[in-house]
Amino acid sequence: MTYFHKPLILAVGTLLAASVAQAADPVVSTPIVPVVPVIEDEFDWSGFYAGLGGTASWQSYEFDGDAAASEPDFAFYPTVYGGQIVLGGNAQFDSVVFGIEAAAGIYGFSGSGTGDLSELFSGAPDDINFDYRSGGYSADLSARLGYLVTPTVLVYGSGGASAIYSNNNTSFTYVDPMTSDEVTEELEHFGNLFGTIGAGVEVALSDAVSVDFEYEYGFSAAGWLAEEIPELEGLSSHSHTISAQMLFHF
Repeated sequence: MTYFHKPLILAVGTLLAASVAQAADPVVSTPIVPVVPVIEDEFDWSGFYAGLGGTASWQSYEFDGDAAASEPDFAFYPTVYGGQIVLGGNAQFDSVVFGIEAAAGIYGFSGSGTGDLSELFSGAPDDINFDYRSGGYSADLSARLGYLVTPTVLVYGSGGASAIYSNNNTSFTYVDPMTSDEVTEELEHFGNLFGTIGAGVEVALSDAVSVDFEYEYGFSAAGWLAEEIPELEGLSSHSHTISAQMLFHF
């Protein structure tokens, strides 16, 4: 072997040895750091709130002066629409939320009925078709007890009272069968007070805003309809009300 070949063989051997040593080294991978999501603060249900709402109520008024009669002497079934200002407060205990809510607003309704209007107005026909119209004020007060199915969704039951009242704004219009003239009679006062039970769901949209949807059943076994009726033992009324509210918490 010549002197020239020895250095060449030595260089090639060195490179092969280095390659084998590098291949034998363990592969060190770069660790992957998991991305931890940022969890926002849970909605705080405790505190006061205020808001605006709308309601629709299907009500029934039946007056039966003769308990033996199969049909009420006088009846009408208005659909009542209203708007409300809402004020309330909650106290949260873990997943349980207790609250008190008050609302005040305005309402209006109109429709048609049939029956004995002499129950309301002396001298009116005793079996006549009529139209009715009313508007006035509403007030509600209720307590709520709810459970958080998620931190931002509250389901609850409620109980309380609901009232409507109109002063000189309730009219009944009919055609007099004797003269064929259109006659309008007005109640001096009109209103009713319902006891209510209901259920609803409230959903938090942000840390300060929520929306609320509720159903209430109202019952009034002997409410008051008008001061012109001397006895109200034959009056029964009930209501089915749905409401939607936008609430601002502070």
